[in-house]
Amino acid sequence: MLFARLDLMTEWRMRTAVFLMTRFFMIGPVIMLLVATAAGCGPSRPGLLPAEGVVTLDGKPLAEASVIFQPTAGGRPATGVTDVEGRFKVGTFSPRDGALPGTHVVTVARSEGTSPSDTRWISPKVYSLADQSGLSATVATGSTKFTFALSSQGPAGKK
Repeated sequence: MLFARLDLMTEWRMRTAVFLMTRFFMIGPVIMLLVATAAGCGPSRPGLLPAEGVVTLDGKPLAEASVIFQPTAGGRPATGVTDVEGRFKVGTFSPRDGALPGTHVVTVARSEGTSPSDTRWISPKVYSLADQSGLSATVATGSTKFTFALSSQGPAGKK
């Protein structure tokens, strides 16, 4: 009688295990698909617009200058570097992919040196300061090309 009862319990456990495994193998792929789909659903990047232009210093192209478009409404800045003709294209998430739409404070900096103590500014330092550069740009559809004509004397004579 004891052996008969053990056989029944073993049979019941086997049936339960088969039932659970069958259900798992039918539901498991659905759960894995849902998890994989949810994992790929992160926040999307905001729409960017191309932003490019030319930087000159005293009428001559300013090469190797850093150009930064900082959105006034907040958000990730767009950055770029001028070529030998002073041309630049900024990028926000990857090089040259554009800037966030809206108004931006623009800074331009070109310096040489290996440490802060021996830095020699090619462009006036004031253009590298967001609160003093006097440069701005509004990036919008149809308004994506900009010209920044810098002066050795700085904006309104500030150096």
